[in-house]
Amino acid sequence: MVEEAVEWADPLAPTKHEQQGGAKPTTAGAMSVLSAIGAIASAMLIRSEYIHATQPDASLACDLNPLLGCSSSLTSVQAHLFGVPNALLGLLAFCGLVGIGIALMARVRLPRWLWWALAAGCGAALVWVAWFLNQSVTIFRSLCPYCLTVWAVTIPLTCLVWTHLLRTSRPGETLSGPRRLLVQSRWFLVVLVYVAIVAIIVVGLADKVARVL
Repeated sequence: MVEEAVEWADPLAPTKHEQQGGAKPTTAGAMSVLSAIGAIASAMLIRSEYIHATQPDASLACDLNPLLGCSSSLTSVQAHLFGVPNALLGLLAFCGLVGIGIALMARVRLPRWLWWALAAGCGAALVWVAWFLNQSVTIFRSLCPYCLTVWAVTIPLTCLVWTHLLRTSRPGETLSGPRRLLVQSRWFLVVLVYVAIVAIIVVGLADKVARVL
């Protein structure tokens, strides 16, 4: 009996559709869902700022306890870096990502420059997350629940976009070396970032954490 030779398929190798700017259905779906959650959180933060501006004495849904609250940062300079609420910029960005995710689910192929633009935008968003985390711990001494939600979805969104570029950056070449290691460990790195954020909060806001616990 002659056995047919079966070529080993690399599960990390990009498909032809991905190489041409498309994305896996799971990736596209995850981008859409995560972006929708980020858009909702941004919209709720804008709503909270409006209520705080028009009804200063009103209790806000995001002010939960000494640790979790948004009123201390709503009108701050840090929350309006470009003269408008950061949440408004976030809302626009997340809505755009929802549209891109839906397009990818419909098998639309994005131009390479757009993938790179998404990667750059996600990188900038990560820098903002790190900076605002520092401001929350050192200046505001509290954490906005809606901001935490935005951070929570921004990190895996960045992972999805950067992973796509790592897998498709060299068409025709086997994924190997540092690129393969990064792709293989991508979700471990996401969890590591989450753990680092929790550790910074626990150490930096130890007094507030103790009060809540």
